[in-house]
Amino acid sequence: MVAESLSLLAKISTGLAHAFVRFNIPKRGITDLSILSSFPHLRYVDVSNNYLKDLTPLAHCSHLLTLKADYNRLNSPSLPDLQYLQVVSLNNNALTGTEGFSHPMLEYLSLSCEWLSVCVFLILDNN
Repeated sequence: MVAESLSLLAKISTGLAHAFVRFNIPKRGITDLSILSSFPHLRYVDVSNNYLKDLTPLAHCSHLLTLKADYNRLNSPSLPDLQYLQVVSLNNNALTGTEGFSHPMLEYLSLSCEWLSVCVFLILDNN
């Protein structure tokens, strides 16, 4: 299942090798992302419509640019600080707040959900 979900071969940050940088696995019933620790060069991840409760395995994806994790079972948007993360979509999860969510390059954040009770406003400083 993992092999068919990987795509887009690109140069890694050092420019000396190539790696798959896209991981799309929507609607597969997955509950765990620990396998992603084997793919540190991922830039685009779509894990929508699954049964995920935790995104911390994405800490290994230090070059992640885009994350789409709509329709999962996430209670918190907490992610490790990802320096290059720019786009995040966490719509229709069981989110109860936005605390602990901080990424320096973030440009777009979508948290549409009827259960969201506390939202800490994020101030984006693009100086």
